[in-house]
Amino acid sequence: MHVEIASRNLSLKAETREFIERRLELVLKQFEDQIERVWVAVRDIKRNCDGEDKQCRIVVDLSCSGSVRKVHVATSIESAASQAIDWAAAAVALVVERRRRVSEIRGDNQSTLQMIE
Repeated sequence: MHVEIASRNLSLKAETREFIERRLELVLKQFEDQIERVWVAVRDIKRNCDGEDKQCRIVVDLSCSGSVRKVHVATSIESAASQAIDWAAAAVALVVERRRRVSEIRGDNQSTLQMIE
């Protein structure tokens, strides 16, 4: 799983980058063979203002095709990243499950057709 992390309008501390990488590894490891690339972008939306102004955008490119995109805004980069990563993982799980079901249905239909012949 290839991971890219970028930042805009803020300097990303090494600890924060490591936090994001560890969180991605922990949450997406089970789907590692389904994921081609993960792109994470964090930014300070309002600069120098208090409140929810840290945004994390995640794009998970899946190996079979398609991608999952999630965005979250929070008061800290870590919080925004954690929520966006969790949502992305849930979305990837749904896509993987749908693909598994479709594959099973297609397999069942093909075996049923062979039995009829």
